Amino acid sequence: MRRGASSLISLVAVGALALGLSACSAPKKAGPNGAAVSGTGVGQPSPFLSANLTTLSCGPGSLCSAGGTPFESGAATPLLAFSHTAGAKWSPARTSTGAGATITSTACAARRCLAIGVVDALPLLLSISASSTTRTWVAADQPAAGTLLVVGCAGTSTCVGLARSTSGALSVVRSTSGPWTTLGAAPADLAAPVRVSCTSPAVCTALGTSATGAPVVVITRDGGADWSLAQISKRATLVLGASCRVDGACWVVGRKGSGTLLVRSTRPGAPFAKVLPPEGLATANDVSCASRTCVVVGADASGTGAAATFSGTSGTSGTSGTILRLSYAPTALLATSCGSATTCAAVTSASLVSLAP
Repeated sequence: MRRGASSLISLVAVGALALGLSACSAPKKAGPNGAAVSGTGVGQPSPFLSANLTTLSCGPGSLCSAGGTPFESGAATPLLAFSHTAGAKWSPARTSTGAGATITSTACAARRCLAIGVVDALPLLLSISASSTTRTWVAADQPAAGTLLVVGCAGTSTCVGLARSTSGALSVVRSTSGPWTTLGAAPADLAAPVRVSCTSPAVCTALGTSATGAPVVVITRDGGADWSLAQISKRATLVLGASCRVDGACWVVGRKGSGTLLVRSTRPGAPFAKVLPPEGLATANDVSCASRTCVVVGADASGTGAAATFSGTSGTSGTSGTILRLSYAPTALLATSCGSATTCAAVTSASLVSLAP
């Protein structure tokens, strides 16, 4: 689809989404290969034509942020996109610092967002408050425990992160509208964290690799004080996303050899079991849960962006997932974030997609 035509479609359809389109407002229709279809997704071109957007976070309010890496040097501002309409409309973020920075992680709660990046080989931490009258991101203080590597936010303003000291020690840190508090050492299983996501101030997942390079997912249900190791498939070769619902169910997506890893645990401590994706979702790159709804994003067999929603408590077969109808998602969806059970967003290298599962 040409970019000009897609922009017109985006303006019309995003307006429709703002009126509250959801899976409950329309009957299911036939999708690709006859798969059931529920919900919608409408994309708009990325505000950065020369960047690869790879990270995304939406809070339970109206704030969302996305970041990425430039295809070539020379960016005048950090590659940071910002939305104060729950992902319906996006624009380049205004910043007072960090020109030319790469953004590696973003996290939004209802009242604030954080962005982690690198500028001139130095760590960068940016923050914005929902009450900001100028909508400008400003430099924020790093935790006393070290440099913040990854962070997840939820609730009104609670954020949980992992920081590394100059000696290499990895610590769990937490902030609620104030300075960072060190909660203790990070889980021993997680040597190299690459991501944290939170569905509530208490429930967060962290993923990365162990000291031997094996994929690792750890889960906290008390805001970062204690963590448990998720027993995912022993044949998993790469973990790309993990998220736990408020009812205790958890999802993990990634790769198992050359195939797709899509597994689910029904309750805390329960083993993870394989889930068959619905037709139309050939690869899974990320998952995000809100309330009792989870959205998995990736690509179809042709490489075009695809997404599926999973609801309820059952779900060890493909019949529990339904494909979302997407407009303007020309490449694989790389990341997703759900601020609520009815409003999510997803990002590709070329577009930002507003989802109504």
